[in-house]
Amino acid sequence: MESFYHGFLTGALIGNDKYEIKSNRENGDGRTDITICEFQTRRLGVVIEVKITDSFREPDKMCDEALKQIEEKRYAEQLTDDCYEKVVKYGLAFYGKSCKVKTGKTLVC
Repeated sequence: MESFYHGFLTGALIGNDKYEIKSNRENGDGRTDITICEFQTRRLGVVIEVKITDSFREPDKMCDEALKQIEEKRYAEQLTDDCYEKVVKYGLAFYGKSCKVKTGKTLVC
């Protein structure tokens, strides 16, 4: 089920000529769900980790788990190594048609 939301987000983001959308790419110690890179100016990089839950009580917890995974697996490291000025991290949790989004610590280089 997570792959449905992952695919939906990737499809919704593709099409902007200023940003490169990368899906399921090796990054740090694992594979990021979605990475967005402003490739011409390298001002902004975004890391998105997607989680799903079967309980309406867990979206906050799942967002926290997604952000923790970004940190533990060092998903933003490649963007900072590539000199992106600002790297934003998002944890998304889906429950049915509902979505919760939390922002992690923003890195500024």
